[in-house]
Amino acid sequence: THREIIMQSLRGIMLFKLDNNGADQLLNDAYNLAKKVSDDIALSHVLQNMGYVAGLREDIETAHQLSLETVEVSMRLQALHSVEIPQVTEKLIFALLNLGQAERVKGNYEAAMLAHTRALGLAEQDQKQVLAGHAQRAIADLYNDQGDKLHAKEYFFLAYENYKNTE
Repeated sequence: THREIIMQSLRGIMLFKLDNNGADQLLNDAYNLAKKVSDDIALSHVLQNMGYVAGLREDIETAHQLSLETVEVSMRLQALHSVEIPQVTEKLIFALLNLGQAERVKGNYEAAMLAHTRALGLAEQDQKQVLAGHAQRAIADLYNDQGDKLHAKEYFFLAYENYKNTE
């Protein structure tokens, strides 16, 4: 069932990118099935895909709500498992980055900074340089939006260093 949910979600994304016909139904079916069988790993995947689609449609409120739910599910996964499940932390980091972006678009810079800073902390804690770079770039964008060029440059440089030093 886990594989079926993931594949259905991926088919939904492919349909959306091709012509959008039937994509919502596939994603909603995958979401409902993941909830029904209590598969939070698959659910976090589906939610990220649904949020991605909402973002591309510029439906910021839906993208925001989906990002909040993804963060909740990812945090639940992290709390439930004493042994690290591959990619659980990555899912939470991406969920926080997506939430921060939705907050940024809505003009909620403080909430966006909080989400991006949490993502950065997790990425640095787990020594995930590329993800730390994504978070630093997002923080730089926030500073830049607010006209703080000094801090924006600092975080753009940190992101660049992380990307450059990735193997």
